[in-house]
Amino acid sequence: MFNRTYGLIKLPRSLVFPLAGAFVASALIASPGAAAAPTREWTPEAPLTQNGDDNSTWVRPEYFVGSTRDGTAVALWENKLSDGKLIQVSRRAPGGTWSDPQTVRTSRGAWLGDMVVDAAGDVTFTLRRVRVGLDTYKNFVQTMYADGTVGKRHEAPGYYLAGNARGDVMVVNNNEGGGNQTPASYIFRSAGGHWSNPAPAPRPAGLFAADSPRLFMDPDGRVHMVEAYYNEPGLSRQDQIAVSEWNPATAQWSGIHMIASIDNYAESWDAAMNAKGDIVAGWADIYDDQEGFRSAVIRSTYYPEGSTSSHFAKTWATQDDCVADPQVLGVGIDADSNATVGWRQCTTPDSTETSVMAGRREAAARAWGTPTTVTTNPYQVAGSLQVNSQGTTMWLLEKSQSLITFRRPPNGSYGAGQYLTPEGHGVSNRAVFTLEPSSDAAVVYSYYKEHPLYARVFETTAG
Repeated sequence: MFNRTYGLIKLPRSLVFPLAGAFVASALIASPGAAAAPTREWTPEAPLTQNGDDNSTWVRPEYFVGSTRDGTAVALWENKLSDGKLIQVSRRAPGGTWSDPQTVRTSRGAWLGDMVVDAAGDVTFTLRRVRVGLDTYKNFVQTMYADGTVGKRHEAPGYYLAGNARGDVMVVNNNEGGGNQTPASYIFRSAGGHWSNPAPAPRPAGLFAADSPRLFMDPDGRVHMVEAYYNEPGLSRQDQIAVSEWNPATAQWSGIHMIASIDNYAESWDAAMNAKGDIVAGWADIYDDQEGFRSAVIRSTYYPEGSTSSHFAKTWATQDDCVADPQVLGVGIDADSNATVGWRQCTTPDSTETSVMAGRREAAARAWGTPTTVTTNPYQVAGSLQVNSQGTTMWLLEKSQSLITFRRPPNGSYGAGQYLTPEGHGVSNRAVFTLEPSSDAAVVYSYYKEHPLYARVFETTAG
């Protein structure tokens, strides 16, 4: 991730952007004197951090956001000081305000790696490249508890995290891009327990992991690791997206099962899983003749729980002569196994306009439908999507240097977008968000050349 994830001229508190198709709890017309029907709307922009007068504090791009079972939003970020770095957590209960930060101090050169939040609001995070000696760096994992206490820092083999609501956590080193030099490995901690010793994680012979894995942990602690694997030079293995499952009862990984084969090279890809274990994956398959010609194909596939081999791959778009490559921006799958893949079309020498598209697989029909245009923009668009268990889809895009969100209710269609920041103000494309089962949401973001982090929350109001 997308797992995971996450200053300005301040937006006037009275400024509200309209959203066509906004969720309304009741369509009844209120009689005079009756309470207004509850609706969902975005809260005003709230600063999570402040600029220091001496400019000694600034926020790196690494920040994350998640939520607890009761809808409390949780934001994690790092503040860099002249003599070190602060790792900070703030929480916001539904209808409340963001808390004062809970803080852990670390070395200046350390980077945040990943974050998971359990149902109680305990935040487990990883730190990369913590200096422990002369030219010696290690990864660590640590937990900030909702009661204000902080757990001990524990050495970790990597920094990718998977967790569930009850508080089970796994840290994985998938050895991305590392060939055979460093074995992939993991450690696991059950809720309230202790960290296990490092043990090998799966890795297919002749292939290496190209980038971060997509990790999913179910309520029982089972972990699915989905990864894009690529052929090592001189070998003839097929490039592929594959999955392996870890069983907490045996502390063993299953064999690696192919979800999809890649014809050329997947420059962007994503995967998502629901509580049943059904998986959806999407990727942009890029062909480059090394002489200036590039073509791309957008594909997706549905991989139900219990599968051991690849399934039909849907081809959504084939584009030639790409100047800016298309990109898979995200995928999602709901509790009923309705799946969505979203992508950005490529631009060509004849057109700089690009469209953001969504394709959907209806579980009842057991088939992928026709693609939908979410938005069109004359410039490049960055962003991501999420789908919650109820089937609500939310996009967060950087469009024309602003953040804009699009939502699709279950069995509905996309409405007009809603800007969360002033148009053209230069928002960072590192914005992160979380979409809850209730369809409430929280967004954390920053602006170019300004230090503070900001947050907005989409939640039910009394009207």
